[in-house]
Amino acid sequence: MSEMSSVMDAERVFIEHEHREMAERIDRLHDVAAVVGTVSSAELSFALGGVLDWVKATWEPHAAWEEAWLYPRLDALTCTSLPSRLMRYEHGQIWDATHRLRNDQATLRHELRHEEAVELRGRMYALETLIRAHLDREEHLLLPMLDGTTA
Repeated sequence: MSEMSSVMDAERVFIEHEHREMAERIDRLHDVAAVVGTVSSAELSFALGGVLDWVKATWEPHAAWEEAWLYPRLDALTCTSLPSRLMRYEHGQIWDATHRLRNDQATLRHELRHEEAVELRGRMYALETLIRAHLDREEHLLLPMLDGTTA
């Protein structure tokens, strides 16, 4: 087995492990979204803050590592940047959705009207969907490229 292959195998195991750990926190995002409109704004702000702290402390560094280390290696391995360009675009969508939720959290100083709660819940579910879909594409489309297989 070549040295590059061993490195890629180790990176694949690392990524798969991180994705499993992230799944639990993504479930938390879903749970918080489900209670929008049923808890006080103060409780919601606290719970949303926990989710946003996780995004900043865990997901953002993971995405930065992918962009700096993993994606360039996949580009070299596949002789194209198209897959990594798509993944970088998705990172941007996730960052934008997270930024909108940070703004929403800052406005949770009053109890939400029904329409506001519906919109906030939708944005939270959208972030959950973006992250889940992104991780799924990485696992089923990109990671198989590390060992030359297809999903």
